Amino acid sequence: MARDWRDGFADFWGQGSEDVAPGRKYKPGSNTAVETDIWDTIWGRSGSELNAAKKTDVADNLETQYKNRLNSLKPGSYVRGSDEGTYLSQLRTLQRADDSTAYEESPAGKAAAHQQGLQTDAMVQQATNSSNQLTLATKQLAQTGQLAADNMKLTQLNLGFDRETASADRNLTLRLGQMQSDLADKRLQYDRETRSMDKRDRAIAQLMSGLGSLGGAFTL
Repeated sequence: MARDWRDGFADFWGQGSEDVAPGRKYKPGSNTAVETDIWDTIWGRSGSELNAAKKTDVADNLETQYKNRLNSLKPGSYVRGSDEGTYLSQLRTLQRADDSTAYEESPAGKAAAHQQGLQTDAMVQQATNSSNQLTLATKQLAQTGQLAADNMKLTQLNLGFDRETASADRNLTLRLGQMQSDLADKRLQYDRETRSMDKRDRAIAQLMSGLGSLGGAFTL
């Protein structure tokens, strides 16, 4: 930036921008422009020179406060030129991560991790057991369903066999009844024929007897 003849004179007397800027405040509502006064004009301190000097001073102070702290938690994490809020947020984040790592490596942290591992294993085992029980129950249900289906099929076969047996019995009974009826008819017919033959035989016998008597008469 441009400097006039008064800058060297002001620097010599400790009134340069770099000398007075650290003590200046920013203008209300700004974090880049410092307040100026009549002495800045007298000593040749321009607003841009004061702003640059103030910015450099603020960056130097922040670097002094946060650079080593941030880099100790995470090397290379510090970047010059950020505001203090950014450094504080970054510092809190890294400290939480560092605290977490330190806790995990501590006896208490390792014990907690071991206990968590046991709980996880127990949950996995419980889930496995539940899955096995579900698989077994599914198989048993399938077997029960198959048994019920087989029983139903057997019942249907038995009913069919009973119906067929009953039908065969009825048919046999009917056939036997028909045969008995036919046999009775034949017996009646036989009896009629027998009686008819007996009558004819008696008639023939009588005829022969009559002829014998007639023959005897002729003989005499």
